[in-house]
Amino acid sequence: MKLTVEQKKLVEEHLNLVPYIIEKYISRNNNWDMQYEDLIQEGNLALCKAASKYNNTVKFNTFAEIVIKNELLKYCNKSNRRIKTVDLPTGIVVEELFVDPEEISDTFFNSENIRSIRKIKSEYSGVVLKGIEAIELKMQGLAGVDIAKIYDVKPNHISAWIAKAKHELMINETFIKEISCNF
Repeated sequence: MKLTVEQKKLVEEHLNLVPYIIEKYISRNNNWDMQYEDLIQEGNLALCKAASKYNNTVKFNTFAEIVIKNELLKYCNKSNRRIKTVDLPTGIVVEELFVDPEEISDTFFNSENIRSIRKIKSEYSGVVLKGIEAIELKMQGLAGVDIAKIYDVKPNHISAWIAKAKHELMINETFIKEISCNF
């Protein structure tokens, strides 16, 4: 989303709204599989959306609070619905799949798993889809900086997208079953 200079200024001046709204409206329980950083990221995207749609009819704080709150609640509901239990095929030990976070990264970037990722890619949208696309570009040999230039974003966004995509893929039952055959 492209913002004008004025819209960017609104976003920068009101970044403190996001943590405030998270604390005020979002109650996390132990069953939710989301992190505070995910909420901040979604809230910041909602703040950008509010800035892009703002038309000066009310105070920006009031308008942005409503937009951010609604987007965060929608995100939480969507995230809460996606949590599922996964039945792994016999003989697969979960601890062996997740011994070391570095091994998970290496496991994702192999030709067998990229085929599995492409099969379920159509199930995703937004940040997760961008993360999957970034994983594919990394498989083609591009660095995070190069991918960031393609999307016209900062390199840390690419890392965040990839992390989000990996997280979503690891709770996708179809993907887990698919990659379990690759071990």
